[in-house]
Amino acid sequence: MDSTALLIPSFDLLNISLLILAGSIGWLFSSLAAGGGALLSIPLLNTVLPLGLVAPVLCTGSVLGAAHRGWLFRQQINWQILRWLLPGIISGALLGSWLFSQISLPWLGGLVALFLLFNGLNDYLFSGRLTFKTRLPWFTGAGFVTALLSALIGAVGPVLNPFYLNYNVEKEQILATKAISTLLMQLVKLAGYLWFLDAPSSWLWLGLVLGLGAMMGNQLGKLALQRISKAQFRHIANGLLTLSGVMMLGAAF
Repeated sequence: MDSTALLIPSFDLLNISLLILAGSIGWLFSSLAAGGGALLSIPLLNTVLPLGLVAPVLCTGSVLGAAHRGWLFRQQINWQILRWLLPGIISGALLGSWLFSQISLPWLGGLVALFLLFNGLNDYLFSGRLTFKTRLPWFTGAGFVTALLSALIGAVGPVLNPFYLNYNVEKEQILATKAISTLLMQLVKLAGYLWFLDAPSSWLWLGLVLGLGAMMGNQLGKLALQRISKAQFRHIANGLLTLSGVMMLGAAF
C-alpha cells in the first residue's frame, strides 16, 4: 500500500478525546452484546482518521481492549472452543493482513452485512426456524472467515455471535472466549500490518489511545452485564447484529 495513504493530520486534544470516546462507547456496548465494539467505533474514527489508517488503528486498539476484557472475565474462558478457533483465526488473519496491503474489496462489506441482518432478525421474523445448531469443529472455519474479513475490512461486526449463541454458551463465557480469540486474531493482524504497511509510527500511538478508551468501556460494561438476564443478552446481541448489518450495508452502498 502506498505510504502516502497513511499520512495523518496533526492531532489536537479534541481528536484524542474523540478516539477515547470511540473506544469507550464501542466496547461498552459490545460488553452487553458480545462484540461489535470495533464496528461501533468506526463512525467516530472515520471523522478523525484518514481512511487508510482506520483498520490498523482499530486493530491496535482492539489488542488492548481484548486483552483487558480477557483479564476481566478470565474465569469464564471456554478453552474447548478456543482450541478449535485458533487455527482458523491465525491463518485467516495472516492471509487477510497480506491481502489488505495488495488489494481492495469494498463489496465484501455488503455480503457480511446481509449475513448479520439475517441472523439478527431470524428470531423475530422466522421465530428462529432458520437457525442452525453449531457444532464444535465449525468454529475453525468461522474463525478463519472472520479473521480474513476483519483484516480486509477493518471490522466485520459480531460475525461469530450466531455460532456462539447457537452453541448455547453463557453470556460471560461468550465475552471471555471471544476476548481471547479476538486478542490473538488482532495480534496476528497487527504483526501483519507492522510488516506490510509503511510508517507504523504514524498510527501505532493512535491505536493505543483508542485502546485506553476500550479499557474504560470494558469496566463499565462488566458492571452493566451483571444487571441483565441471558434472554435480555440474546435480544441485545440480536439487536447489535441487525444494527451492525445496517451500518455495514450503508457503508457498502
